[in-house]
Amino acid sequence: MAFEELDWDRLLSRIEDNTCTPFIGAGACACHLPSGSELARALAEESEYPLAEGESDLSRVTQFMAVDHRDAQFPKRAVSTFFQIVRPQGQPARFKYGSEEIKFKRKGGLLQKLYESRRIPDFAEDTNSPHAVLSAVNSSIYLTTNYDDFMLMALHASRREAVKDFCRWTPTLLSDRSALAANFQPSPEHALVYHLHGHADEPRSIVVTEDDYLDFTVQVARDLARSKGHIGQNVMLPGYVRKAITNNLLLFVGYSVRDQNLRVVLRTLWQALTPASDRLNIANQLRLEPGVTGADIDRIKTYLERHYEVSLKLQVYWGEAREFAAELRKRL
Repeated sequence: MAFEELDWDRLLSRIEDNTCTPFIGAGACACHLPSGSELARALAEESEYPLAEGESDLSRVTQFMAVDHRDAQFPKRAVSTFFQIVRPQGQPARFKYGSEEIKFKRKGGLLQKLYESRRIPDFAEDTNSPHAVLSAVNSSIYLTTNYDDFMLMALHASRREAVKDFCRWTPTLLSDRSALAANFQPSPEHALVYHLHGHADEPRSIVVTEDDYLDFTVQVARDLARSKGHIGQNVMLPGYVRKAITNNLLLFVGYSVRDQNLRVVLRTLWQALTPASDRLNIANQLRLEPGVTGADIDRIKTYLERHYEVSLKLQVYWGEAREFAAELRKRL
């Protein structure tokens, strides 16, 4: 089921007005990085996850790893190591840690194979990749729940100035000052890639375990309520990010209906922030999952509205992120 022409016109109009905020999920990295469920199964095998259920659930598997090692930071370090990228001056970007630098419990196991399967896209060449297409949207802020640098790299490949930052969702992280200047304001000329669930370069910032998701929801919601109307102070979610969520059309790319990241974002942010109008206007591109048919679409929309207790205007494009990006590129 594709957008109708009216929906495409509306989306393109908001892009032209710079009132569209891309929101990038893991599905945008397909073909280059594994899905969350693939990484979960690999970590489950590596850590000898003992439970009969949940081996495809990254938050459950990493929660087990934290408990098993008696260290809440252990799974964060394991996950961040997988996604870290280095870009030596004058050389192509590469993953910081190759499979030969990791001590695997299971030689030739799923985790080692995933390390060897990772690929860094050439955004200058692959113009239909979701990140490359979104870099042409010319937004001031790009929000993501991913831990990788792909969106920033795509912006740089398109010769746009851009920086990255992440949500300081714990009191410890909040006490660390952002590397951005105090008077920094994102613009199309100086874009910001904002990692809501943390970035691989700072393992402490990563939201990945079941406890992390609960703590993120509680901490950010509490901070939003406490700092409402006082967004100039030291807050977990900067004022310009809040405005990008409440004032703009949000274009989700690379999420599935059952994606935990999507559920946490919707529940945490939109219940705490006051929208600019009576209805939140959202263009929502959801990855088609096995077993989801055209007959299910209306039921899924109804479920989302009831589940998040807010009236959402969802314009749904059913298909893969790359398919959506290729169509958007043709229309830009």
